[in-house]
Amino acid sequence: MTIVKIPYVTLQYSYKRNATRISRLMRAELVLGQDVAVNWIEHVVRFNGTTHLKLNSQNIPFYQLYLLDVSLFLSTTFFLLLCIAVTLVRNLIRCLLMTTRATPAVNAPLNPNFKKTR
Repeated sequence: MTIVKIPYVTLQYSYKRNATRISRLMRAELVLGQDVAVNWIEHVVRFNGTTHLKLNSQNIPFYQLYLLDVSLFLSTTFFLLLCIAVTLVRNLIRCLLMTTRATPAVNAPLNPNFKKTR
């Protein structure tokens, strides 16, 4: 569907005109590069350095920066849930096996030492 629309968009003059207009707007420099540089230099001089512009991530401990605390929490939670699930499945299987062993066969005698006499 989109392959059919590509030639339609590329051949329409109004789309091209609008794209070039937006391109010119985006490339227009309102302020020259020298003015921007002068403005930032004056800003640094006015506020005695750029400590207020530094990132807070520079002060974060490495285990928080690399999300080691989050990954440790998630892995511990996953491991605990896995252990709980394994325990529940084991108990369920054990319970099912115990109930199947406890029910005697239909024609089996209750006492295994009982001998039929005939």
